Amino acid sequence: MKVARVVIGSSGLLKQLMRYGLVGVANTIVGFGAILILQMLFGLDPYSANAVGYAIGLATSFVLNRIWTFQVSDRPVGRLLRFVLAFAISYTANLGTLTLLLDSVGAVAAQAVAAIVYSTVFFVCCRAYVFARPHGQPV
Repeated sequence: MKVARVVIGSSGLLKQLMRYGLVGVANTIVGFGAILILQMLFGLDPYSANAVGYAIGLATSFVLNRIWTFQVSDRPVGRLLRFVLAFAISYTANLGTLTLLLDSVGAVAAQAVAAIVYSTVFFVCCRAYVFARPHGQPV
């Protein structure tokens, strides 16, 4: 266990994981807040409010992860396209996990495991692909 701690600490992976988690919390607060504001103050229907709220949350996640978690400062256009692709892959993994587990473990447990799968896949995609340094080296 000591070896794993040294490797994680020396690579900055633990710091990135903690920042990624905090960005996830911020992203959730911003996205859900936007959904509530759009519905309650502006009378938007729940589906439209949900779509706009998720788009705002995803944009918040991209900006905060780019600047703070992975500390990348180059032009964001290509990275944004990779971020959207990473989101699509991660969300697909989430839905696949949910579908596989729903009948066997129940809705709550399936959602929890699916959320963990989504977060893990998205972090790996962001670290190794979206925000990787040139030549594919993780940040």
